[in-house]
Amino acid sequence: MVKNKNLKLSIILGVLIMVTLIQLLRDRGGDRLDIDPNQFTIADTAAIGKVSIRIKDTEMVLTKEDSFWKLGEDKKADEYYISLLKAVISSVEVQRPLSSQELIREDVLSNTAEVSIETINGKVLEFIAGGNEIQTQSYFKDKSSGEVYLVNIPGYRSFVSGIFLLTEKEWEDKTLFETSWTSLQKLEVKYPSNPDQSFSIKQNNGFPQIMELSAVDTTRMMDYLSIFAGLKANYFLEPVDYDSIIGTEPQLIINIEDLNSDKNNQLQLYYLQPGSTVQVGLMKNGQIIGFDYRNVRFIARPLAYFRAKN
Repeated sequence: MVKNKNLKLSIILGVLIMVTLIQLLRDRGGDRLDIDPNQFTIADTAAIGKVSIRIKDTEMVLTKEDSFWKLGEDKKADEYYISLLKAVISSVEVQRPLSSQELIREDVLSNTAEVSIETINGKVLEFIAGGNEIQTQSYFKDKSSGEVYLVNIPGYRSFVSGIFLLTEKEWEDKTLFETSWTSLQKLEVKYPSNPDQSFSIKQNNGFPQIMELSAVDTTRMMDYLSIFAGLKANYFLEPVDYDSIIGTEPQLIINIEDLNSDKNNQLQLYYLQPGSTVQVGLMKNGQIIGFDYRNVRFIARPLAYFRAKN
């Protein structure tokens, strides 16, 4: 009797295990033992020629040119974000498909981007990128199969889908000044509330000179000029949020004149607002920009900083 009872219990246990396994496989959409972890990976990112990202009604097209990436028809794309995109698409791995319970629990399609990546070899990779509401998990949906996968970059705790959810402003190159000391004709820095610390740098017999000083710390001057060989903003900002700041007196005004007039530009930088970490500026073309406040000290050098010490 005991043996028969144990046999019946063993059979019941076996059936329960089989039912559990079948349900688990069904929740995951069937047998997924053959999942390709590199399903959304392009190892040779040098072969990528075009990336299209659509978020709701906005489509951003990134196209590879000879020496840079273009955003849309006439804008240069931000090199940092292009590098980040390449790093993500070369390293992202599929962890597992989402179960039916997870698909119900997580609103995986509420904040997504449709992504299409084309290579020069004719390969096209298409998927929908999204994640959970608090952006701790990233999901990629295969457009052909409709399957949704949990993805990550091994060794990193990052929101992988974030790179595909950037706005057009964020993708745009944020270079403000791009002049070398050899082509610089004049750099003028004005401090409206402290004019004694204003100064100008001009060419003098083929070498830059601070006009207000007879003894200049040349190393400091050249280091300062090197900043303007590729000074970038951290953010492009929307006017509606910063009109009240733009109406105040600037902390400093920087004007640059270059041999190439296309590189002439002006930056008005405003005082850091209480409680903010972003220092707001206004460019000549009306674009409002933002700097991480920690970077501003390298730009806002007073005249006294360049005076040579005896």
